[in-house]
Amino acid sequence: MAGARNVCAYAEKVGCRNILFTSSISVYGPTTGPVDEESPKYPTTPYGISKLCAELIHEGWQRAGSDRRLIICRPGVIYGPGDIGNILRMLRAVKKRYFFFPGSPRIRKSYGYIFGLIDSFEFMIGRPDDQVMVYNYVERETETIGAIVAHAKHVLGVRSMVISIPKELLVAVAWLVQAASFGKSSIHPVRVRKAATATHVIPRVLQELKFPFQYDFESSIRDWASRAADW
Repeated sequence: MAGARNVCAYAEKVGCRNILFTSSISVYGPTTGPVDEESPKYPTTPYGISKLCAELIHEGWQRAGSDRRLIICRPGVIYGPGDIGNILRMLRAVKKRYFFFPGSPRIRKSYGYIFGLIDSFEFMIGRPDDQVMVYNYVERETETIGAIVAHAKHVLGVRSMVISIPKELLVAVAWLVQAASFGKSSIHPVRVRKAATATHVIPRVLQELKFPFQYDFESSIRDWASRAADW
């Protein structure tokens, strides 16, 4: 929140009239069904709460000047070259054949490729008639984790079957792995729980504006591999 206040204070000082703020889908909080930009916002983590507060700070800055323009983007899980997050860990685990579904392969997961996200920035910046724009960014329709893993296996040439293991059992195993590795393993209970949490975000604003989505999951990891195969 201090960062948002500092950015807005600086914009005020130098006469900046345009801000693009990257928020997060975490402002919606845990959800059991699909959410879009009009859905209620109930963040339950410090990260999500801070992002929602930062959105409000930026909106206050915009209202203070009729010539000010604000774009707020709420991305899903973003991945791509140079990233060391959950998507890269999943790709490495699938490739090395130690990935397991955390509970069910039917869990939906929303994601966004970094170059698609950048395309959305350019698209929204190119709409100068809109003073305030708030939009979600994920790639097209949200798929199940089972479908996502199937795409990864196809690109990586992996044929072995991926099985489901109860979430709490995987969490217990992750604790054991952490203890055995003295906390150095990338297999962490928090990441296991996060992988087992559904996210189903709809980029309704972009869909209505006819944004040209360039990637689905399989084409994005092929593009990633062509740029820099990190896995």
